[in-house]
Amino acid sequence: MSIIHEALKKAQDNLKHLPPPMAAAPQIPVAPTIGATQPPRPAMTITQPELPPLQPSVAKPAPPAIPMKYLVFALIVIAALFVLQQAAAMFAKLHTAKTQALAAQSVPPPAPVAPLPVQNIAPTTPGATDVTASAPEQPESYERSYGSQLVLNGVTVTNGQKMALINNGIYQIGDEIMGKTIVNINL
Repeated sequence: MSIIHEALKKAQDNLKHLPPPMAAAPQIPVAPTIGATQPPRPAMTITQPELPPLQPSVAKPAPPAIPMKYLVFALIVIAALFVLQQAAAMFAKLHTAKTQALAAQSVPPPAPVAPLPVQNIAPTTPGATDVTASAPEQPESYERSYGSQLVLNGVTVTNGQKMALINNGIYQIGDEIMGKTIVNINL
């Protein structure tokens, strides 16, 4: 290793002591002429044309097609319109339901229609029979006679209370009917 090290030092020292080469223009050798001696011509020098200085090629970033502030503004406007549309749809649903509920409450139930009295009119056409003559007579108030039976006609919930329709009468839990107490009403 010492031999390599010494050789490397000598090479470096020689390079340090050499004068820098001079930049000379290349010369074209002139061919000697045979016979007559001509005065030596001056050596031709080739010069390179001067080029304009190179511009540093720094590529500028292309400006964005849409500036960022306009993009953010557009997104905010779209979000606001979406929220307004959803609120309007919800308001319309609530308003429609409320209007229908109020309309249902404000309309009174129709009054029962009283039956027309039956008049005995003589038939005007031959062969026609009197309709009122063939109809059986019904008593003024028709009530079913249950006797000693308990007949459950229906069950309902009114104002949170369970009620039963027994023998065409409305009863709650704790009421008595025919000596029997109502303990529970199941729907």
